Amino acid sequence: MQIFIIYLTFLWAVFSGIFTLRGVQYQNPNIFIGSIHYILGVLIILYFIDCLSNKKIDLTEVNEKKYLFTFIIISVLSTILNISSILDSIKFLLTLVPPILIFIILVYDKSIHKKQVKNAFNLFIIICIIQFMIALFNNFNKIMDGVIIIDDYFRGTMGAYQFVFLINLYTIYLVNKYIITKKLNFFEVVIIIVFPISFIISGAGGYLFVFVLSLVLNVFFLSFKYNIIHKTKVLIPILVLIPFFYFLINYLILNYTLTEFIISQFIINDNTFVVLNNPKVAITLSALKPFVDFKSIMFGLGPGQYLSGIGGNPEAAFYGGILLDKMGSSAYAVNSDLFSIFSEVGLIGSLVFYLIIISTLSVKKRTNYISVKALLMQGTLSGTLIYALVLSIQYRSFMFFVPSYILWFFAGIIKRRFMTEYLIPIQNN
Repeated sequence: MQIFIIYLTFLWAVFSGIFTLRGVQYQNPNIFIGSIHYILGVLIILYFIDCLSNKKIDLTEVNEKKYLFTFIIISVLSTILNISSILDSIKFLLTLVPPILIFIILVYDKSIHKKQVKNAFNLFIIICIIQFMIALFNNFNKIMDGVIIIDDYFRGTMGAYQFVFLINLYTIYLVNKYIITKKLNFFEVVIIIVFPISFIISGAGGYLFVFVLSLVLNVFFLSFKYNIIHKTKVLIPILVLIPFFYFLINYLILNYTLTEFIISQFIINDNTFVVLNNPKVAITLSALKPFVDFKSIMFGLGPGQYLSGIGGNPEAAFYGGILLDKMGSSAYAVNSDLFSIFSEVGLIGSLVFYLIIISTLSVKKRTNYISVKALLMQGTLSGTLIYALVLSIQYRSFMFFVPSYILWFFAGIIKRRFMTEYLIPIQNN
């Protein structure tokens, strides 16, 4: 029955937008709706404690535990050093920690059976399809109403970026399945062709760049780690990148050659490097002005006190929303995961947080062989986390409730299946 809490949080993350979306705009939720994910976070923590007390989870097997506990300690220390709000610190930890606990529970809870993990994976696929069908239906209705700009309506029950994030995780699985096994059924072929349409219609161009880049990095990761993927397979995503970079470069440099464009960014003009006048760079430097001493750089300004917006800091609203409206582009956002976590728990806290993510790829070696199914799951897990890590530089995949719970739910399912398949000593030549 307790596993129902995990399913409930995932379903709430996917469908909570029903209560906050009006047309194409998000409305500020009331106190009850806005607090549900904190309530779910507390329930997940209680579930985790229960697993420990009943010995359903053996902490000696959990690779992520030392970094997770260290991150919590650093967050508490940052709160003390900055004499900041305890409530805001709790909300900060309830934003970042419970989704990771979902991952740990799904991977290490001995009471969860293989069938339950498979059902959770099937549930994820069904939700992706449902969301895609809702997005298509909404989009079609707006076209019939004569609406020309339709991207804001192509997002299921969620915002466009969260919707793209959801279906991209499943697409990563399918791409890995094709690269590793060279097998896809008809249904999967249709999905892998149709799902990328979401990039075009939803206007999530930045996610397209990160998605393709992540696939390339993931193939190199698998090739390096297992040395079993032929070099020709590495060329597949690179060939996909060529036309994309061609259009990107033309868009960026216009009439310049690439060399001229790069050189022009570092020519001194009026005693100022041109690169410093780039809006993205200028806004980033502006947001980092409060970090002037050792304490603020190493331990941040206190959990929830700056760019995350948890404590209601007006500068978080400025850099994360108001400024975007004025500049007219999400490319100038500074409240990404990377900057939000660094600004509030410092260099040490952000480093430890990213070590948590990296540690999820670590598995104690059980055999010198790896089955094809296990490799597929490992490829999907690494692809998923690489995708989220790269996204976190510019967007929010960990600090925002919806993508965070979706990410860790999916990653937990995949790693649990990997751990199961890794026990099968089948050599993959």
